Amino acid sequence: MRKSFQPYYRLAKKELDALWKDGLIVPDTNVLLNLYRYSEATRSELLKFLAAFGSRLWLPYQVGREFHKRRLTVIFEQHEKYEGLQRDLDDILKRLETTRGHPFVSPRLWQRLQRIERDVRKELRRNAEGLLSLLDEDLTLDEITRLFEGRVGEPFSQDEIEALKVKGETRYKDRVPPGFEDEKKPEDERYGDLIIWMQILREAESKKRGAIFISDDAKEDWWLRVRGRTVGPLPALREEFAARTDKNFHMYPSDLFIEHAGVYLKRQVEKETLKEVKETSAAQREPERAGLLPSQFLADRLGLERLRAGLATTKLENQLRDALRIPAADLANLRALDSIRAGLMTTNVENQLRDALRLQGLAEQPFRVLRSTAEGGKQPSGGKEEGPKEPPTGEGSPGG
Repeated sequence: MRKSFQPYYRLAKKELDALWKDGLIVPDTNVLLNLYRYSEATRSELLKFLAAFGSRLWLPYQVGREFHKRRLTVIFEQHEKYEGLQRDLDDILKRLETTRGHPFVSPRLWQRLQRIERDVRKELRRNAEGLLSLLDEDLTLDEITRLFEGRVGEPFSQDEIEALKVKGETRYKDRVPPGFEDEKKPEDERYGDLIIWMQILREAESKKRGAIFISDDAKEDWWLRVRGRTVGPLPALREEFAARTDKNFHMYPSDLFIEHAGVYLKRQVEKETLKEVKETSAAQREPERAGLLPSQFLADRLGLERLRAGLATTKLENQLRDALRIPAADLANLRALDSIRAGLMTTNVENQLRDALRLQGLAEQPFRVLRSTAEGGKQPSGGKEEGPKEPPTGEGSPGG
């Protein structure tokens, strides 16, 4: 029976051992981009683990293409986090500086806090400047380039891409993985995952090898999930891979890859490395789990007119919570909705909304209008109000 339904059974230990010993090691786009989100120590350790697999390390052309297209965006995103933290620090200090009410701190503690604050700001500025320096000299890019020199697959021809798009339409309609969850994306981004998959199949078939795919993509057109628990790659992927190559296929998120690679390579893995990789991967998966919505739909659903008027009711709160699938506790912790009710749409609250609710793609105009109205001003001049725009497509689909 196992032989007839092999994709539905977990790989036996000897099958996994064979994969680790002889299989291709293939990183996804998000794995490379996350290198810019890690600390220097964690980035260095992950690169060493990848390098240890030598000639078996292989990069699909589509992964390399996506990485180079998105690299600068990720760098600037990390830089913006430092700016956001500076704003939060300003807000905290401003609230503590007042002597008109709680919370109070003693003058002695306030002096100590100011000294620490100067050191914190100095380090934040240094780290932020370090990110921008990557535009001129990117040592991480240099390491990645050296690592994959001579290990990048060939691109598909344009005719092959067009034929794959036709095939992809049918596959997506029939919910054949991977990629069908990208069906609503613009056409030039719709088939990225499928192209990666087909390039992996072609390379594995040519080299007569199995493959381990490392991906922090959370979408369910890659992973088999049962009651919220990730079991492994979808059986349909394993079945298609075996049919093409007569070999096995397996997947790991980055943290589990490092953990298992440590066992295979007989290398110790630092707990802090595993923790950072796991937390970073989870943070990138969060927007997908939250079910990101186009800003136009959000505007229609949540009623920006009522937000502008400072009339965010409990019902509107519930709509916001339901639309974004955010736990009530997380939403309450923002303190943002209370500020909206009171008509106190501060810059800090705007940033909290953008960061916590992942609304970076929402047009800036509604926020300007909202702030202007909350402060008792008028709508910005310029005629008819500009409506919300669709968020720019970034790496919402970490795999392609």
